[in-house]
Amino acid sequence: MTDAVVPRLLVRTDRYRAAVVARSLAMVAQAIATAARHAAPPGTVGVLFAEADLPDHPRSRLLGHVREAIDRGAPSGGVPLFVLAPTAGVDTTGADGAVLLPGDAASGGNLLRLRLWSGPAGARLAVPEDGIAGCVVGPVQPPLSGADEAGAGAIIQAEALARVVARWAPQPVLASGGVGVANLATVLASGVAGVVVCSAVVASVDPAAAVAQLLDGLFAEDGIPARAQDERDH
Repeated sequence: MTDAVVPRLLVRTDRYRAAVVARSLAMVAQAIATAARHAAPPGTVGVLFAEADLPDHPRSRLLGHVREAIDRGAPSGGVPLFVLAPTAGVDTTGADGAVLLPGDAASGGNLLRLRLWSGPAGARLAVPEDGIAGCVVGPVQPPLSGADEAGAGAIIQAEALARVVARWAPQPVLASGGVGVANLATVLASGVAGVVVCSAVVASVDPAAAVAQLLDGLFAEDGIPARAQDERDH
């Protein structure tokens, strides 16, 4: 298995939302990695490569570009790359982990694996399993943007989220869907280890600053400051 750890802040890619602010995914990924390198311990921030609507070959090529961009932003490493629902035809060389859909096999390969569960029904089914290091559950908040609107009945309430956390302990649970700086403390109060965000970073005019703000919120909940790069190197 890879040496990767489950990040506390996982940024999910969306090339369409990045394009709205005139950025490529590579530009966003490099900004994320640069912000993480300067503000957090290794492994705290990761990138979740989605783009599952692409055919295998162009998806593999774009995944490679994102990996290269992460390495430019954090040359010494420490920013893991996860792939959402990788198919057999996707080249995951350079990836550190995978976020699997329900029904995807948990065995084989050397990627760190998380399981994705969606909606209240998914939260009820989210139980620990062999070969899975943690889980992602959502949506836990209304969407930050007008895209992918979810009805109130699709949102996982705080009590249900806390039950998922209790079932998975000590393995980490990440909350996803509608998470941003404004509601981060509320989401973390359910006991989750971290969050998965998309629009809060990818659609930001300054993704590096958005990552830094989210990290401030994460570390504020711990009562400790994020470590600067010079502290990491000594």
